[in-house]
Amino acid sequence: MFFVILYRRKKSKEHPDRFLERLAITKITIPQNCQLFWVHAVSVGESNSAWILIENLLKFSPNINILFTSTSTTSAQIIENKICQNELFQNRVIHQFLPIDSYFIVQKFHPAIIVLGYNHQFGHHRDGNLVLLEKHAADFGYSVSEIERQLVDDIEVSSTKIRIALQEGNMQRAAHLLQRNYSLQGTVIKGKQVGRKLGFPTANIQVDEPIKLIPATGVYAVKVLLNDEKYNGMMNIGYNPTFNETKLSLEVNLFDFSEDIYNNNIKVEFIERTRDEKKFENIDDLIAAIQKDELLIRKILA
Repeated sequence: MFFVILYRRKKSKEHPDRFLERLAITKITIPQNCQLFWVHAVSVGESNSAWILIENLLKFSPNINILFTSTSTTSAQIIENKICQNELFQNRVIHQFLPIDSYFIVQKFHPAIIVLGYNHQFGHHRDGNLVLLEKHAADFGYSVSEIERQLVDDIEVSSTKIRIALQEGNMQRAAHLLQRNYSLQGTVIKGKQVGRKLGFPTANIQVDEPIKLIPATGVYAVKVLLNDEKYNGMMNIGYNPTFNETKLSLEVNLFDFSEDIYNNNIKVEFIERTRDEKKFENIDDLIAAIQKDELLIRKILA
């Protein structure tokens, strides 16, 4: 008799038949006389009592062997350590690592080539990486390519560093790492026309990409591309606290411009963040602040 214990992540929703299908795809051979024991939502690798049970099973049933399958490098390491520490396990416990993340990529996207950023990791516990993908490339018929490490002035470029810079509103650092100004595109939609009433008409932008990272709230010096023409301007990202609004808005005022551009698609390039968003005591204070913003931003963009 050959027992199979499936080591699975806690709270996994994968159906047993689906797991068996993955066993076949990853070329694990299960003997015909195998009796399958599917252990659901039990962390065998970290449970001492489970290992004691397994050890007793092996001691009193000399014809039984055990196959462990693990789906993360964390659980795989626990199992490998347990096997190394026990001579009985070394002779009769077999361990196979199943790369659930690479399986997902192959089944969902059927790639011919997978391109990875330098030192990129993905999936549960960040177990997916270049080594894992290369290991199974021949089995699944794809090739793997890694983008080399990128340096700017001896600083390693990473998406994390760029994302942090944008979240902090540090547009100069983001541009330095990207080697270009960070930008977003969107359609000009009709807003409440508050800016027009204040003497600073703004274009309210609905961003084209819903998952586009929006920089920190505040006032920005920007350049706007509209119908192949580039304009200087100032942009406010925020919640209009002076008017007790709660919805995030992106509003840009184009300098020396008065045309109706509703429904036009525009591209905004961020140059510099000049101040935080602020709630003013009254409209006059807000207008005075916007006037100062314009003077400063015109100098920055000159």
